[in-house]
Amino acid sequence: VSVMHVNNEIGVIQPLAEIAGICTGRGAIFHSDAAQSYGKIPIKVADWGLSMMSLSGHKIYGPKGIGALYVAKALQSKLTTQMSGGGQERGIRSGTLSPALCVGFGVAAKLALENMEAETRRITALSTRFRKSLLEAHPGIGVNGSLEHRYHGNLNLSFPGLDGDLLISNLRELALSSGAACASATTGPSYVLEAIGLDEKLSKSTLRIGFGRFTSDQEVEYAAETLISTVGDMGGIRS
Repeated sequence: VSVMHVNNEIGVIQPLAEIAGICTGRGAIFHSDAAQSYGKIPIKVADWGLSMMSLSGHKIYGPKGIGALYVAKALQSKLTTQMSGGGQERGIRSGTLSPALCVGFGVAAKLALENMEAETRRITALSTRFRKSLLEAHPGIGVNGSLEHRYHGNLNLSFPGLDGDLLISNLRELALSSGAACASATTGPSYVLEAIGLDEKLSKSTLRIGFGRFTSDQEVEYAAETLISTVGDMGGIRS
């Protein structure tokens, strides 16, 4: 069983410990993709009972092209070789790794851990202020996913009556997306939004907004003002 820790499209945090308990009770190996959560929120692989967890360097401001796979000790002897050769990575995946990428990933992880608590507070404040500003101006905007169980650096909003792609084209000064980068080559409504109950029309009116380490207070204020006025100019929702 493989489940994202933080969903890359709507930012919702999945209850990994609960899922792991179900998997263990049925003899299933449980893997989690933690690319969106690692370095941003606490992770306790052993306490939660995870079998495996995959991590990505560039998601924590490290270099691209490097990642890591956590494997529980009980499972390590059961894995089969993925790539033969010099026996690197304990014989699971041979091939010489780039020292520069490994060191870059390590330093990025160290910095992420040292700054996690402060960054969580800062990003939560930025995201909350941005969301409240938009909802005060246009109460009809919908927030997709749980507000409680969420990584606040990922905010997914629906703008009823507006086309998301057209809205983005009118927001050229802002860096926004209408979905996850991993699904940018696909067409049709988001399967994630469909799974949480949005119809196709509402799904296509959705924007995905990110807040990160280098997002400033001034940028958030400007983005909120720009989005509020653009939605109004397009004759969009207030309700």
